[in-house]
Amino acid sequence: MEAVKSHCPLCASIRVWAFKVVPNDVPGAAAVLPLNECLDCGLAWQFPRNRSFSESVKHHTSKYSEQQSNSYFDPTKRIAIAVTELNFLGECVDQPGTLLDVGAGDGTFISVAAEHGWSCTGIDPAGTTSDFSLHPNGGKSRLIRGTMNDLSMDGKFDVITMWDVIEHLEDPEPTIEATTGLLQDDGILVLETGNFQSADRIVSGDRWWGYAEDHRWYFSPLNLRRLLNRAGYRFVYYSTRTLRPWWKGTHFYDGPSRVRTFRGIIRSPFSALSQLKIHKALADAAVAYRNWAGLGIVTVVASMKPLQYQAGENTFIEI
Repeated sequence: MEAVKSHCPLCASIRVWAFKVVPNDVPGAAAVLPLNECLDCGLAWQFPRNRSFSESVKHHTSKYSEQQSNSYFDPTKRIAIAVTELNFLGECVDQPGTLLDVGAGDGTFISVAAEHGWSCTGIDPAGTTSDFSLHPNGGKSRLIRGTMNDLSMDGKFDVITMWDVIEHLEDPEPTIEATTGLLQDDGILVLETGNFQSADRIVSGDRWWGYAEDHRWYFSPLNLRRLLNRAGYRFVYYSTRTLRPWWKGTHFYDGPSRVRTFRGIIRSPFSALSQLKIHKALADAAVAYRNWAGLGIVTVVASMKPLQYQAGENTFIEI
């Protein structure tokens, strides 16, 4: 999947339109992020790219070092998210096993998983290489600085996770294809990313939280399924929950409130046109993306065999 201007890298459609948004990972409001969107499959991507891959690695290395409070890199916040993600895995598999975390950052998730009995390997170009650390309950974890090309393993994994990773990759397709050869026959790939077809993205306009110079790709459930099917995964499911401890919403979206739109126009009549455009876009989303537009972040599970998930808070829907 090469980022190009003339056609969609995923479905090859030439129905592509260009627009500009404001990246949230750049101080101030002067920066502009150029994006293209495929009007057929819904994929969006940066073109041209504002930040090189090496610049992104440097950026993330600095952020993990700073551990800024109340940000994505806040260590307390990331531990809470990791616990939620691990609980999700507990509904996908019967017991802890071997796990590869692609894009592991500073290793927060694999440390939490290892404390609960998982044998974990994490890999990240902004990480710090370490030997296996032993944890209670028989778990262990190690972090490798690098990419999938730097991974050398004798065995295969029961689970591969990619939490908030696919949007950062130079080319997602080779990485997704590589995971199929690293999984056990009944293993699963768990992938999480911002949902480009979410209602909150439409409401936020050009200042959605998901717009960032480090985010090269913008996916949603259907085009994720297309990419995963192309890599060889036969079954793809999405969770009806967003895996954040504070999330209280629903995956289902039944459309915008006419009363709220009317009140907004009364309060700010000069913005009536833009408010009506947002209302129309949300109404369209309630038809086209009804079953997942309520998810600001979407989590999908891919496998070669049907998923035998456990009863719990999550509901898995096959895409």
